[in-house]
Amino acid sequence: MEAGSPKTVTLRFKGLPQSRSARITIVDKEHGSPLPAYEKLGHPASPTPSQVDALRKAAALPVARQHAITNGSLTIELQPHALALIEVSK
Repeated sequence: MEAGSPKTVTLRFKGLPQSRSARITIVDKEHGSPLPAYEKLGHPASPTPSQVDALRKAAALPVARQHAITNGSLTIELQPHALALIEVSK
């Protein structure tokens, strides 16, 4: 079971025009992390070429999603052990 609970994070930006958006890529245990696949493979010390391919596929970054920045504020929810790459357009 995953330790922790989801967290809501709000970022506030100063000096942005009203019509801004952000591209957000979130990496968590279901998106962009090879760890669950590695565990499912039994933690191989020397993965086979097909296992390496499976791990690379599991580690592929998910597609970034557009989110509106409303009144200079952006709110996202992150699962335990997740991270977010946030790109704000100029």
